[in-house]
Amino acid sequence: MLKQLKRTSYKLALSLLFVFSVMGLHMPANADDHMNAELEAHIAAQNDKFLSSFNKANAAAVTEMYAYDGKFIPNGSEAVMGKEAIESFMKGMFQGPKLNLALNSHNLIKDERTAVETGTWTMTIQPKDQPVLQETGNYTVVWEKQPSGDYLMKVDMINVIKPAEPVQ
Repeated sequence: MLKQLKRTSYKLALSLLFVFSVMGLHMPANADDHMNAELEAHIAAQNDKFLSSFNKANAAAVTEMYAYDGKFIPNGSEAVMGKEAIESFMKGMFQGPKLNLALNSHNLIKDERTAVETGTWTMTIQPKDQPVLQETGNYTVVWEKQPSGDYLMKVDMINVIKPAEPVQ
């Protein structure tokens, strides 16, 4: 009798597991999916603000995208720490040729207070009276949720995959 009961319980458990897994395939998105979609949209909007400011060479507006104690880690250089230092770095970079940046976000992983974004970037560099150059690389950004609900860059790290070369 005990063996029969165990076998019946086992079959019932397998049947319920199958039913719930099939139901799960057809259930509407849960709250986590909604939160993930909201976060992805928020990070995309933050990236749009960053790109708009960067491509206008607006160092102050670019710097507003970083947390107070944010860190920018450029390829082949020491980390630039804090908003004041980041703004100074950006001002120096914008004194050179015209830059145009494009981002392609590949992945976003989150927990309660942070989100980690990885992707690729392409920079078009337009020196005066010289051929246009293009450079590509990877980036990783750690976004930190602020008391306001906004996410700002806590760590922004880039590396170069393909150094600047003339655009064909």
